[in-house]
Amino acid sequence: MSERATIAFADAAAEIAGVALTGTGTLLSLGGELSAAAPPQLSGADGAWTLAAPGAYSLALEGLGDGARLAGGASVWLCRARGTVEQHDLDAFATITTSPAGVAPALERSLAFTDLSVVATTQHRL
Repeated sequence: MSERATIAFADAAAEIAGVALTGTGTLLSLGGELSAAAPPQLSGADGAWTLAAPGAYSLALEGLGDGARLAGGASVWLCRARGTVEQHDLDAFATITTSPAGVAPALERSLAFTDLSVVATTQHRL
């Protein structure tokens, strides 16, 4: 994917969440403990992607519908994420937000953290 992407995933029941920023890195929360991981590798096309960071996680992302194009050229997909995060099984809700190169990343970062906060609030914890 040539665009910049932010991918957020969370499974409140399993206490696993993450925010992955292409070209930057990943922040993971497992059982309330935060850790950093390598920048993610995102590949695939609309509706089916793979997301991985060596030694940290490997996920299949399945779009739950068509992506939505937002102002400024950003696009957002709601997804189901399945795979492993640090050897723990994950079956979670995820979002992928992409922006063309050169567009300020504020929107995609806000959407990622808002998604995690909704999951956390629903379960009263990550």
